Amino acid sequence: MQQEIHTQGYAVPGKSSQTYIIATAFLSLFAIIFGIGLGGDYMIIPLMAGDLFGIKILGRIMGIILVADGLAESLMPMLVGVLYKASKSYTSGFLMLIVIAITGAIIVSFLQKGKTDNGTDTSIELTLDRRSQRTF
Repeated sequence: MQQEIHTQGYAVPGKSSQTYIIATAFLSLFAIIFGIGLGGDYMIIPLMAGDLFGIKILGRIMGIILVADGLAESLMPMLVGVLYKASKSYTSGFLMLIVIAITGAIIVSFLQKGKTDNGTDTSIELTLDRRSQRTF
């Protein structure tokens, strides 16, 4: 006798409720880890950009980065799909993504930290200048 699981009105024949619970637990764990990773990714971008280029041009730099990021996020899945159709395998698409990621990491490793107008390193904690300090 086959067991059935009813999930939101759909029957899944031959699957036990234990399998469903385990799969749901793994999907939930994946969602949590993926969410933390994605959130960390989007938080580190402006921090690194500010550290490398300074806060005076951070808005312009973030504009460039976010446009490039949006284009890459929209075009790369389509390119991987085209490579999949051509080769009937995701290997070439994922290898292309790995090469692009490694190339980007190498390029970023050569960036030098920016300098502020007074010659101090931008990685040093920023202090307010006297005009912007308020006395209470």
